[in-house]
Amino acid sequence: MTREVVIFSLINWESKLLHRSHMLAKYFDKKGFKVIYIQKENISALADLNLKPNIKKYKRVMVVGLPALPYFKGKISPVYRLNDLIMTKQLKKIFKLFDNPLIIIETPYWIRAVEKSRNSKGTVCYDISDDLSQFATNEKWKNKILEYEDEAIKKSDCIFVTAEELEQKVKENKNTYLVKNGVDLDEFQEAKDVLSNKFKRPKCGFIGGIFEWVNLDLIEKCAKKYPEYDFILIGPTDRAEEIEKLCKNDNIHYLGEKDKDQIGCYFAGLDIGLIPFVSEKTYPRLKTVNSNKVFQYCYFGYPVVSTEFQQVKNLNGIIEVCKNEDEFVEKIGVVLQRDDDKERESRKNFAMENSWERRVDQIISAVYEQETS
Repeated sequence: MTREVVIFSLINWESKLLHRSHMLAKYFDKKGFKVIYIQKENISALADLNLKPNIKKYKRVMVVGLPALPYFKGKISPVYRLNDLIMTKQLKKIFKLFDNPLIIIETPYWIRAVEKSRNSKGTVCYDISDDLSQFATNEKWKNKILEYEDEAIKKSDCIFVTAEELEQKVKENKNTYLVKNGVDLDEFQEAKDVLSNKFKRPKCGFIGGIFEWVNLDLIEKCAKKYPEYDFILIGPTDRAEEIEKLCKNDNIHYLGEKDKDQIGCYFAGLDIGLIPFVSEKTYPRLKTVNSNKVFQYCYFGYPVVSTEFQQVKNLNGIIEVCKNEDEFVEKIGVVLQRDDDKERESRKNFAMENSWERRVDQIISAVYEQETS
């Protein structure tokens, strides 16, 4: 019988952002699992609540939307208990359809509803891809995240973390495995350059969320130093005014947010991949980041220039890891000139070794180990 994998998501399937949960769904499906992707769909008022899941299908992945209330950034405490009740009621019906599901929880907010509804079925895995408490903008919100996370750590059969630093959060659970992010080889094999028709000069690009961890001043320094290069920014942002000001430089171009299904074609069009993050001191969350873009850039073989943060500290030789802004600016000017086929092949091999298919194999092996021990 085909086994179900039920992914309780952090981000909704329809989001343009490519998230780890999308990739797990895709490659579990490829491995022959029946994939159910469960997401919380916010309602605007309790009067709008309908305890009937919204079910859609994307190829072979079944996406199940559970209507529930927003969490209001932790400011309204009763919402948590109410959502637990709302989602438990819906999940009890859903779990009756499964025999022995592999349950993957991407955010700890799911843990109570899952535990109250699964009737001890299946294996529960808490997949930690970020330090979510660092996103909280107030103490009440942070404390709620930590409360749910503590419960998820204690009640899960397996825990997966994307970075060594995250292992510090899960010392109490010995069944912890390091499973990093990766690159979608199937999607990228079909990628076709969509940038070169418009941009004829060397293209330096950053693709990803353009939020507080991206050093826009550093991008401007590079653009002013190298007017013969185009600097291309792609991704969602909450810094529209800063980016508009940045784009007054003739060689800086913001192309907006692109759908995750076409993003490979933009990676394919670059000549240099940029990772211009602020320092870990400025943004401590970088200590726990495992960025997909390291692998995505490398898949196409071109040089990658990065500021220094935990994930890339030991990747010199694969990418250019810069200790300060001056070094970052300098490297932009030399990496194309000294690049060769051997270095490109090395980067491509690095990406191939870090594929999402291999990551899912790691998860399957870890679960099998726990279930048979």
